Amino acid sequence: MSSFTIGKHAGTGPASGQAAVPEPSFAERARTLVYLGRVASLSTLSRKQPGFPFGSVMPYGLDEQGRPIFLISTMAMHTQNLKADPRASSGTTCE
Repeated sequence: MSSFTIGKHAGTGPASGQAAVPEPSFAERARTLVYLGRVASLSTLSRKQPGFPFGSVMPYGLDEQGRPIFLISTMAMHTQNLKADPRASSGTTCE
C-alpha cells in the first residue's frame, strides 16, 4: 500500500469515521492573513520621482469590519504623495 492512504497525514481523504473539513474560501484566507499579520507594505506614487512608486513597510491596525488602518504622520512622505495623488497600494507581509 502507498504512503498516501486514507487516514494518514497528507492522505487523499478524511480519516475513517471523520467528516471532511471544508476548505476556507480565498476571501476567508485573505481575512485571516490580514488579521494575523500586523505589518504591511504601503506604496504611493512618488512626487519626487514622477511615475515611480514610493514604498515602505509599516504596522497597521484593523477597524471593526477588519479593514487595515495605517496611522501616518502629516509630515510623512506618504502623506505628501497621497495629497498629490490619492492612489495607493498595500499588502500584508508574512513574518
